[in-house]
Amino acid sequence: MAANKSISIVLGTMTFGWSKSSCSIDAKIAQEMMEAFAASGHKIIDTALIYMDEPGISERMIATAIKNSPTLQQSSFEIHTKAHPADKCDPLGLSQQGLENQANKCLANLECSSLPLLYLHSPDPKHQLKDTLEGCNNLFKQGKIGAFGLSNYTTEEVAEAHKLCSENGWLLPSVYQGSYNAINRAVEKELLPTLKELNIAFYAYNPLAAGLLSGKYTNQKKEEVPTEGRFGNNENYQQRYWKDDTLEAMNSVAEVAKKHNLSVLEVAFSWLLNHSKLSAERGDAVILGVSSMNQLQQNLKATNAPAPLPEDVLAELEKGWKLCEDDAFSFSRGKSGGGGDAMVGISK
Repeated sequence: MAANKSISIVLGTMTFGWSKSSCSIDAKIAQEMMEAFAASGHKIIDTALIYMDEPGISERMIATAIKNSPTLQQSSFEIHTKAHPADKCDPLGLSQQGLENQANKCLANLECSSLPLLYLHSPDPKHQLKDTLEGCNNLFKQGKIGAFGLSNYTTEEVAEAHKLCSENGWLLPSVYQGSYNAINRAVEKELLPTLKELNIAFYAYNPLAAGLLSGKYTNQKKEEVPTEGRFGNNENYQQRYWKDDTLEAMNSVAEVAKKHNLSVLEVAFSWLLNHSKLSAERGDAVILGVSSMNQLQQNLKATNAPAPLPEDVLAELEKGWKLCEDDAFSFSRGKSGGGGDAMVGISK
C-alpha cells in the first residue's frame, strides 16, 4: 500500500503552448501555474523536447517563466526532460550523436548547464539500445546530465538496459515514467516488480486516464467523443481510454463515490496515493497534467494527503479494472534497434 505523505507530486507541462489543449496555456498562465505549484511545496517539473506543437516550446516556456519570476527563481525547481527518437527532435534519433544533439537543445531551451534527469522518451527502432545507453553515460561524464530514466519501454528492455549499464560500468537508469491509473494497471504485472528489483523509481503519468477520471465526462457514451482536450481530434488517447469498457467503469465508480460525497477525481488520486502499488520508499511519484489553473488547483487539493477510500468504492474500482483489463493498452511502445516500430507521434 502506498504512503501518500511522501510520494512526490510532479507538474507535467505537455499542455504548455499546445494548440489542442482545452484551454490555451500561454507564457503568463504557465508562470502562474508554476508559481501555484511551488506554493504547494512541490519541486519537480516534467517536460520533453518534443512538447508540443514544435520541439522545445514547453521547455522554453518553463525557462521564461523562471527568468521572469523572483518566486520561481527561489523555488529550486528540478526540471526533468526527455529525448525522443522522432526526426523532428533530431534526425539521428537516440543514437549517441542524436542524443547529444538533443541534450544540447534541451540545455539551450531550459537555459541551464546540466539536466538533473534526462529520459529516453520511447524506444528508437532505428538504433541499438546499447548505443543509446552509452550515449547517456557520455552525457553524464560530460556533466550534461545528472541521471537518466526510461519511458514507455518494455519490461524486457528495462532489464536489458540495466544489465548493459551494469556490465559496462555505465550510469544506471534510475527512473521509469509510465502510464498508471485505477482503470489501467498493466504495469503492475511485470514492470513494477522488475523496477523494484532493480531499484528504479516509477513516475506515473495519465493518473486521471487522460482526463476520463476528472469527472468531466460522467454519463457520456462512446459515440459522444469530445471535440477538445486530450480526446479532441487525438486518436491515440481515444484508443487508450475513450472506449465502452473504460466509460462504463468510470460511470459505475462515479455512482458509488457519490454516496460518500467523493468526486471521480478525488477517488482516482486517493487510489494512486493510498491503495496502488506506488511506493514512497522507492521514490515513486505522480505526474499532474493540467490544462487550466482551475484544474491545477483541483488536482493539488486532491493530492494533498487524501484519506483512504471506503471499501465499497475500492470494490467498485476493482470491478472496473477487471472490466478494462483485457482491453487495456500497453504501457510500452515498440522496441529499440529494429525490434519494432516505436510510436513517434505526440502522446505522453
